[in-house]
Amino acid sequence: MKTIIFPIALIAALSFSSCGGGTKDTKEVAEESNDSTFDNSKDMKNDAEAMAKAASMNMWEIQYSEAALPGLVTPEARELAQMMIDSHKKVGDKAMALAAEKQITLPAGLTEDEMNKINKMQDNDKGINFDKSYADQMIDDHKKAVDHFEKSADRCEDPSIKAFFADNLADLRNHQQRAESTKETIKDRKK
Repeated sequence: MKTIIFPIALIAALSFSSCGGGTKDTKEVAEESNDSTFDNSKDMKNDAEAMAKAASMNMWEIQYSEAALPGLVTPEARELAQMMIDSHKKVGDKAMALAAEKQITLPAGLTEDEMNKINKMQDNDKGINFDKSYADQMIDDHKKAVDHFEKSADRCEDPSIKAFFADNLADLRNHQQRAESTKETIKDRKK
């Protein structure tokens, strides 16, 4: 009996301690790991930071869109969300492969703040206004993503990382345009 209770108590203690306010989010863990790995290379440290930020933005797009999809009512908003999910999963796969090749640690999940934003979004009333809010969020997010990818394509030193950012810019711009088009299409709808 003691042999069963000890592992259960250990798991419970570890679970409890990992839920406390003193834990680091996955962005901080990735940053610390990359700082340690690339301690002697400022250029790779900056490239790793850019990759980690891109991966974090990408995860946000996927999880936010997945959470919004069931509540979206217009075909245009639903198509936008599904396109975001599918496209960002492909980009995420590319980012993970490149990060593994370059020994870069990427965040493993969203921050607590990001998860709270998703939960708050899911609590909102569904309907046409929900669709409009989703489109607005995608427009804002993709403005930030395009800006980050443009700067990273210019500033990163590693040729493969530089190419990753440059190669994905067209898709991000397309996402922003699709979100703007979706917003324009549904803006005057009442239902």
